[in-house]
Amino acid sequence: MPNKIKIKKGDTVTVTAGREKGKTGTVARVIKETGRVMIDGVNLYKKFVRNQGTRRSGPSMQQVELPRAMDVSNVMIVCPSCKKPTRIGFVVEGETKTRVCKKCQATI
Repeated sequence: MPNKIKIKKGDTVTVTAGREKGKTGTVARVIKETGRVMIDGVNLYKKFVRNQGTRRSGPSMQQVELPRAMDVSNVMIVCPSCKKPTRIGFVVEGETKTRVCKKCQATI
């Protein structure tokens, strides 16, 4: 069982490790079971797909770029107020639990 994932769909993240290091993007999907996230425009791979339909209509193969999931430990969330990659903390105020930036203490 992986640790609790603090990143949610729609968060802006930056990649901190791997061949995509330094790129930023928005989280498209979070896979809690495996501890991985899919980021728009990051960690793309090329796949050849056969055309559907008649064989005489153009080339028979087409190249498509698809995103791959990446481990959540290789990304950091970008704080909307200080615009820096940061870790996430939690603050409980009454019955509400909010995420906060560890650098500037702003709510995320």
